[in-house]
Amino acid sequence: MKLFWPFIPLIAALVLLVSPPAWADMLVRILLAALALLGVLIWTRTCRRPRSTGGQRLEQQLAERTEEAHNISIALEETREALKSTQEKLTYSSRMASLGQLTAGIAHEIKNPINFVNNFAESSVEIAAELQEEMGKSEGLPEDFRERTVGLIDELVLNADKIREHGQRVNRIVQSMLVQSHGTKSEAEEVALNEFVDQYVSLAFHGMRAQVQDFNVDIDRRYDEAIDSLPIVRQDMARVLINLLNNAFQAVNKRKEVTDREFLPQVRVSTVLHEAEVEISIEDNGGGVPQSLQKKIFDPFFTTKSAGSGTGLGLSLSREIVVDGHNGQLRYEQSDLQGARFVIMLPLAGMGGGAQE
Repeated sequence: MKLFWPFIPLIAALVLLVSPPAWADMLVRILLAALALLGVLIWTRTCRRPRSTGGQRLEQQLAERTEEAHNISIALEETREALKSTQEKLTYSSRMASLGQLTAGIAHEIKNPINFVNNFAESSVEIAAELQEEMGKSEGLPEDFRERTVGLIDELVLNADKIREHGQRVNRIVQSMLVQSHGTKSEAEEVALNEFVDQYVSLAFHGMRAQVQDFNVDIDRRYDEAIDSLPIVRQDMARVLINLLNNAFQAVNKRKEVTDREFLPQVRVSTVLHEAEVEISIEDNGGGVPQSLQKKIFDPFFTTKSAGSGTGLGLSLSREIVVDGHNGQLRYEQSDLQGARFVIMLPLAGMGGGAQE
C-alpha cells in the first residue's frame, strides 16, 4: 500500500491537466484502469503477507513436541505390555517348576510299586508255565480235573499278561513324567502312532473322570491301519495330545452343563495316512471357537476359559512343539460335529523333513 501512495499525486495531476474532452480518449481510460489495477494488486499482496518467521518456528516446535509425546506414549504402552507378558511368563515358569517337582515326586512314588506289579506279573506267568508242565507229567489225575485245571492256568496266564502289559504302559507314562519334570530334551524315536494316540486318549479321559465324577463322552476312534511307526519326541507329542484332548473334554462337558442335560458329548479322534505326512485330528461337539477369536487362539496367554482355569499357553506351546519341534503343522478348523477340530500334520520323513508352516 505504501508503494501505491506516490502514484496518487501523479494521477491527480493528470486528471487536472487533461482537458475534459480528453476524458473520452481511450488511451487515458486504459491508463487510469491500469493504475487502478496496480493499486489493487499492491493492496492484496500487502494483506496476504506471510506470517512472521517466529510464528512458523513456534508452530513447527509445537508439532514436533506433540509427535514426540505421541511416540513416547506408544513406547510406554509397548513397554507396559512387555513387562506384563514377562511377569506372566515368570509366574508361569515358577508354577511349572513347582509342578515339575511335584510330578517328579509322584512319579517316583508310583514307579516303585508298579515295578513290583510288573515283576510279580512276569513271575506269575513263569510259575503258571511250570505248573502246566507239571500237570502234563502227572499221571492218574481225572481227565475232567486236568482239563479244568489247565483252563484255569491258561486264564491265569492271560490275566498275568494283561497285568504286565498295562503295568509296562504305566511305567512308560511315569518315565515320561520324570523326563518332563526334569526338563531334559529327548531325542526322537520310532513310535507306533495309533497305539500312542490311543494310549493318551484313554489317559486324558480317565484324567477328566477324576476331576468330574459323572463325566461321560462318546469317543469315536478312527485310526488308519496303514500307519506304522513315526519318529517323534514321545513326551513332547504327549503334551500336545493331552492338551488338545483335555480342551475337547472340557468343551463338551461345559456345553452339557450350561445347555442341555440330555446333550450327548462326542469326541472324535482319527489318524489318516497321506502321501508324505500323517494327519492326527481331534474334534468335538462342544460348540467351537467364535469366528472373531479364531486368529488369536494360538497367541501366548490367550484363553477363553474363566480366570484361574487356564494359563493361555497350552495351544501356543502345542503349536511350538509341532511346528518348531517336529517340522509339522497345527491348525484349527470348524468340525462337522458342531464344535472345534484341531489338526496335526506330521511329516513321514520325521523332524528333518516336510515344509514348515
